[in-house]
Amino acid sequence: MNINDNYNFLNKIVTNDYLHAKFLNTLSFLEYTGARKIVKSQDEKELNFEKLSHMSEEIRHALMFKKFSHKLCSNGLDYNEKGIFCYEVSRSYIKKIDDFCMNLMEKDLCYPVVSYIIEVRAIDLYRFYADVLERNGIKLSLKSLIYEEENHLKDMEEVVSKSIDQHIIDSVRSFEAKLFSEFNYKINLELNDESTLSVSV
Repeated sequence: MNINDNYNFLNKIVTNDYLHAKFLNTLSFLEYTGARKIVKSQDEKELNFEKLSHMSEEIRHALMFKKFSHKLCSNGLDYNEKGIFCYEVSRSYIKKIDDFCMNLMEKDLCYPVVSYIIEVRAIDLYRFYADVLERNGIKLSLKSLIYEEENHLKDMEEVVSKSIDQHIIDSVRSFEAKLFSEFNYKINLELNDESTLSVSV
């Protein structure tokens, strides 16, 4: 799945410290939201090693992105409308995918499917982002993060391929793509608003 034409906004973001800090904070928020979703959706009796590991990775990734964001914006950014791009879209992204899946399959299958779909998007985005960072000489390595995401994707892909029909997976992918298109549209609107560039770092 190669959809990185949707990520050209990154070329503008990395040239401005405040915008870059805000984007990193947005990634941090999304990773945190993923971890919180696991906590809320999983029965503690079924919370096995794999799910706990995934949860801890999401929290570590959220912390890593937050740390990078603080380096670029010493004032710090919160998980709110001012500190996150496309706040409403970002806040509801995982929930909407989860709700969509709940209408297509048994509840216990939603976790691997939602995880799989989100990992596909995350890896594609992070690979493009890593290339943009390298081209702009920005010393921020995503190698370990991408490695962990790829390993988790393999695990989820194995579960999904055995349990879910391909047409259902394609349907969830299409739904996620629409959500990301909305994010892409709105982030470009924000980037074209000159007032977003005027915040002190």
